[in-house]
Amino acid sequence: MGPNYRRVSDFARAHNIPVFAVDTDGDPELIIPPMMASGVNFLYPFEVQAGGDVNRLGAKYPALAMLGGIDKRALAQGPKAIEAELDRVWPAVAKCRYFPALDHLVPDDVSWDNYCYYANALKGRVGKA
Repeated sequence: MGPNYRRVSDFARAHNIPVFAVDTDGDPELIIPPMMASGVNFLYPFEVQAGGDVNRLGAKYPALAMLGGIDKRALAQGPKAIEAELDRVWPAVAKCRYFPALDHLVPDDVSWDNYCYYANALKGRVGKA
């Protein structure tokens, strides 16, 4: 894996492409060091139920950009759970190279109202970190 990713990252750097992103599922912690050593600087979606804690991993790997990390399951539970989930990840927004987003696709049990609440709550926080 490493030699192939290094070849891609070398190409990206040679062409002034600053971001080399890779989609990873499951617990990302074991692959972060070899990925970063191979030139990957952005991973996603940091799935919460698999151990993708953006606060902890962002502090441990400050050069790594991350997207995801908001537990998609909170959306089905309603506004209180959504606000609590946004509160949970917000330190990473302020301190890390983190872009807040759901940790995977929106589950079927999320109502349209809850999804709209999430989207508006996130929109209201962005730019205020």
